[in-house]
Amino acid sequence: MKKITALILIALALFLLVSCNDDNSDSDNVDVATDITDLTSTLPTTEPPTQPPEPERPETVMIGGIEYSTDLTELDLGKKGLTNADIEPLKYMTNLKDLVLWSNEISDISALKGLTNLTYLDLHFTQISDITPLSEMTNLTFLWLTHNQISDISPLSGLTNLAMLSLYGNPFSDISALSGLTNLTYLELGGNPISEADRQALRAALPNCEIIFD
Repeated sequence: MKKITALILIALALFLLVSCNDDNSDSDNVDVATDITDLTSTLPTTEPPTQPPEPERPETVMIGGIEYSTDLTELDLGKKGLTNADIEPLKYMTNLKDLVLWSNEISDISALKGLTNLTYLDLHFTQISDITPLSEMTNLTFLWLTHNQISDISPLSGLTNLAMLSLYGNPFSDISALSGLTNLTYLELGGNPISEADRQALRAALPNCEIIFD
């Protein structure tokens, strides 16, 4: 009987010891989890980068000392002595369809890049050499670039709605960019150093277009 009682006491003691260890383990786990939570809560949060807000389009702009509504669809600014800085506000006139800027002191037309509703654009007798800003004006049907400093006309290759185009009096010689403009009916290329072989190739590519080389 005494042996049985002793065994029962030993078993009870072992049970209490295991239970105590489990409680301590759970407590340790809770403490560790709490420490991790506290640590992560102190880490700096990274906010996603935000883009600056687009400037609001003003109701009017000043160009060459004259106020114009930004809702205009037609604007004639020909021969007004305008500079690159003067035409900068044109970027807000996104409703424009017809724009005349001939005979101005302009060499940079980047302000026109967003005017993708234009169908008529006259830039002859200015001082431009880079016409890259015109590359997305796919609604253009009339484009006048006579007497400028343009040596590369490749930005025109995607303007497939063009019907009339004048490039008279510019220093380019490569006209391959024009071969895909099959809606052209009138094309001026006089005063440019274009080889006879290239002339014949362009005539073949645009059989329905009147092309003036001289």
